[in-house]
Amino acid sequence: MKKNNKVFIATSSFNEKPAIVEKKNNFKKFKFIKNPLKKKLTGSQIVKFAKNCEYIIAGTENYDKNIIDKLNKLKFLFRMGSGTDNIDIDYLKKKKIKFFKSKITPEAAVAELSVGYILSFYRNLMEH
Repeated sequence: MKKNNKVFIATSSFNEKPAIVEKKNNFKKFKFIKNPLKKKLTGSQIVKFAKNCEYIIAGTENYDKNIIDKLNKLKFLFRMGSGTDNIDIDYLKKKKIKFFKSKITPEAAVAELSVGYILSFYRNLMEH
C-alpha cells in the first residue's frame, strides 16, 4: 500500500510514536515525518519539513498567515496542548483547513512534578 498521506509531527515532546502505531491497519496509509531537530521550530523550518504534508501535529510553534500560505498541501492541523494563540485559526477556516486541538492537557502532571521538585529541593532528597 502506497503511503500518500504525510503527517508531520512538529512538536518535539510528541516526537516519538510507538512502533505499534505503524503496524495498525488504520495507520498504514500514513507516512509519519518527525521533527528532525527535536526542538521548537521556526516558521522557515516548519515550511522546509512540512511543505509536502497534508497533516500536521503542532506544538507551540507559530502558524501565522505567511506560514499557512506556504503549506500548500495542508488539509488538517491538530494542536497538542492547551493554547491556540500560536495558530491563526480564522485563517485556517478561510483556507478550509480543518483544525482540532487535544482535549487532554498536561497541567496536572506539570503541577505535580513542580511540587515534587520543590519537596525534593527542600528535603535534599537528591543528596540522600
